Amino acid sequence: MSSRTLRAAAVACLLFVGPQVLATVVVAHSVDEMARAAPLIVHATVGGSQVSWDEGHRHIDTFTEVLVTQTLKGSVAAGTALVLRDPGGVVGDRGMHVEGVAHYTRGEEVVLFLEPAADDPRVYLTWAMAAGKVSLRPNALGEKRALRDLTGLSFMRPGSKKPALQAINRPDDLGTPEQFIAHVKQAIGGAR
Repeated sequence: MSSRTLRAAAVACLLFVGPQVLATVVVAHSVDEMARAAPLIVHATVGGSQVSWDEGHRHIDTFTEVLVTQTLKGSVAAGTALVLRDPGGVVGDRGMHVEGVAHYTRGEEVVLFLEPAADDPRVYLTWAMAAGKVSLRPNALGEKRALRDLTGLSFMRPGSKKPALQAINRPDDLGTPEQFIAHVKQAIGGAR
């Protein structure tokens, strides 16, 4: 998914899925498909965030720094700090909200499916918006799990004559962190 496609999905493809419910539409991909398609997949820890206007003062972006613990796919070394850009945020008394954007918390342990931004190769975009961010954190029972928050996303299956939208507003439990990372590595290995 190119940065132009991502921005178009984030800004132009906001649509009503039900009464007073907004969602961003992304193409549905399995974890295996995402692992094969995303150019960079990292296990990382989230650092700080900064919110700012773009150069033309047309939209607001949130920039988040992550520190790579392990690279699952791609050529970024462990210990490298990456900058992620996601649409939306608040600057002063102005804000921009985009449904389905990945949200990051300082200190959070994550596995990220990323792609370089077309307009700035030093910046990365979360592939498939929030679907490309998996948090490794305790669930309600205190067990550490690989969880995706898909709130605000609707998925479209490509290839059908009449694409059906599926809105998902719940966390997606992808197993233990070890199981999830092993699954991603196996999916990547199968692509070679």
